[in-house]
Amino acid sequence: MPKMSGFEFLSVVRRRFPKISVIASSGAYGSKVVPTGVLADAFHAKGQEQTKNLLDNVAELIQTSAARARAHEKESAPVWIPRNGKDSNGIPYIVITCTECLRSFPLNVTKEQNPEVLETLCLFCSSTVKYIIDFSLSVTSPARGLSAPIRTTGIAS
Repeated sequence: MPKMSGFEFLSVVRRRFPKISVIASSGAYGSKVVPTGVLADAFHAKGQEQTKNLLDNVAELIQTSAARARAHEKESAPVWIPRNGKDSNGIPYIVITCTECLRSFPLNVTKEQNPEVLETLCLFCSSTVKYIIDFSLSVTSPARGLSAPIRTTGIAS
C-alpha cells in the first residue's frame, strides 16, 4: 500500500467492495471497540487479544455477512484523505475527490481534529462527499517533484 494508510485502504475497500466484511487490526489502539473513523466491522488489537477472540470475530462476521453487506451498500463510505499542507497564504487545506463525479477540489481545514466523518458538497455536482482527514504524522500526501531520480554528472562548477 505505498502512499496509503491502512485506514485509507479500509475506506477504499468499503466503497469498492461493500459486501466484504472487514476486521481491522492495529497495535496503536488498545480497545476491543472499532476506533472512531475506522471503517471496519470488527477490531483486533495486535498483541493485546488472544487468537480465539479473532476467530470468534471471524465466525460472527460470517454468520451476519448478508445483513452487513446490505447495510454497507446503503451508506457510502467516506474518503480517507491525508493532509496536504498549507496553501500560498499559509492556510491548511486538503484535496477531496468527489465519489460521484470523480472531480477533485481543495478544501480549507480550519482545525486539526480527531478522525471523524465530515461532509461537504462537491463544488462541481453538489453531491454530498463524506470524508475523514488523517492528521497523523506518518501519513502525508506525496511530495510534488520529478518522478525520476536526479542524476549528477560529477562535473564541478
